[in-house]
Amino acid sequence: EDGHQSAEARFPPQALTAVGDSHAAAMGTIFRSEKMQLVQMIVQNDAAHAFAEEFGTTGLVEFRDLNQGQPFHKRAFTEEVKYCEEISRKLRIMKEALEEAEIEVPEEVQDKMSLDAVNAALSSKEDELLHLVAQETTLLKNHNSLREQKFVLDLASKYYEASAPGSAVEGRQGELELADFVSASSTQMIFYIVGVMPRVAMPSFQKVAFRTTRGNHELKSQPIGEPLYDYDSKTGERHEVEKDFFIIFGTGQAVRERLCKLVTHFGGTLYSYPDMAADKAAMAVEVAKRLDESDKILKTTADMKMRLLYSVANDYATWAYVTAKEKMTFDAYNKFDYDVKRRVFIAEAWTPSKDVPKVNSTLVKATHKAGVETRPVLNLVDTKATPPTHLPINKFCNGFQALVNTYGTPRYREVNAGAFAVILFPFLFGIMFGDLGHGSLLMLFGAYMIRNEASFEGKKLDDLVEMCYGGRYVIFLNGLFGMYTGLIYNEAFACPLGFFGSSYSYDWDAGEWSRGDPVVFGIDPTWHHAENK
Repeated sequence: EDGHQSAEARFPPQALTAVGDSHAAAMGTIFRSEKMQLVQMIVQNDAAHAFAEEFGTTGLVEFRDLNQGQPFHKRAFTEEVKYCEEISRKLRIMKEALEEAEIEVPEEVQDKMSLDAVNAALSSKEDELLHLVAQETTLLKNHNSLREQKFVLDLASKYYEASAPGSAVEGRQGELELADFVSASSTQMIFYIVGVMPRVAMPSFQKVAFRTTRGNHELKSQPIGEPLYDYDSKTGERHEVEKDFFIIFGTGQAVRERLCKLVTHFGGTLYSYPDMAADKAAMAVEVAKRLDESDKILKTTADMKMRLLYSVANDYATWAYVTAKEKMTFDAYNKFDYDVKRRVFIAEAWTPSKDVPKVNSTLVKATHKAGVETRPVLNLVDTKATPPTHLPINKFCNGFQALVNTYGTPRYREVNAGAFAVILFPFLFGIMFGDLGHGSLLMLFGAYMIRNEASFEGKKLDDLVEMCYGGRYVIFLNGLFGMYTGLIYNEAFACPLGFFGSSYSYDWDAGEWSRGDPVVFGIDPTWHHAENK
């Protein structure tokens, strides 16, 4: 084919090795990018999964998008990618539940599950979790309402005493004198409503209630000593709220209806309060009984939820790994071109020229793994397209290269400024920092991170710790150069030092400064006391 060289057709395996050796002299370094080669691979469709998995594991190539410009929804594996995203959504729900329960997820991964098996197991766990969460939310709301009812029963007795026959309440200390409020002929029209309301809304409620009834009511309120909860009607989230108990006395059905609407508007809740003392006592017993039952059911539900989450935690790492790997595999499929008649797919990728033999061996390994008898085809493509930049960076240079990349990635085969930043950045930092004491602390911190790489590598770290670990060699060299310039400045912890003596001495008898030989190293410490420092 024009513009292509077939590695299988024109090169035996030993010749491919020679191709790699011919590029060894021109291999890239930190100073400039590797020389890159565009390759074309033609493989049977049956080997697609093994092909993507092998190259995804080795990281030898960067696939080109042969369907560039085509909308995502028109690509061949759009539904499979959406399928993976749906599983990822379920995983996020599980992750949030695990973090809320403070359950640590083991890092062991078993790469033997299919995506369908992951989805089936995860869907079952999700349905069970959502059912338990909904049940727990309902129980918590009911438990909170029972607590509020209990507070209403306890606090309302301070302001109300039933006058009906059979009342057993004694004493009138602290209760509302109804005779002071209405005449005897209108006592049958008196109503009262009781409930609880968020404390922040109580002052506004009192003002609006006064204007609504034109003062024709009596409102008594008292803070509830224990925190209660409110629930968001949309998200169902629970948040702690300080609430007040209130009781309102008034006359007239219209006034009662208006006050009830106002209570609801301001986020309050109305509760029942019996007229008869016997009914009140029976209700108090019933509420206490239901509170006890609610506590037991809540504990049982919480135990069931924790057992479920622990079982999820054991498999979560495997599910997340399989889902992420399969999604990346389908994303790679969407970059390939498919020949329906020959039942093959065509992939193009950039790879370092020296790695062409490795690409060929990986390609053959993938087809053997898939059990495909037809040998794949590897073509070397001549192109005028600008290759991507590939810098062979090790862990020592990685932090410095990351600093340079924040300003821009070097163009292909352009001199890499990251190579010079390895020395120049710590040197300029040392000139600015320049303190033996602080520099030694910085150097020791960097040395600690380097020495304990094994305990940090591959672990989930906080943002700050991850940033420090990624730049551990930067921190270490910054500390070393800071120590060096600190010696030059003769300064430690912002205090002048006299390690190498001073060329100045003060004659106390004559009251004059005298100057001798210059100091051996660094700045004369006497300079720190000069007026023109």
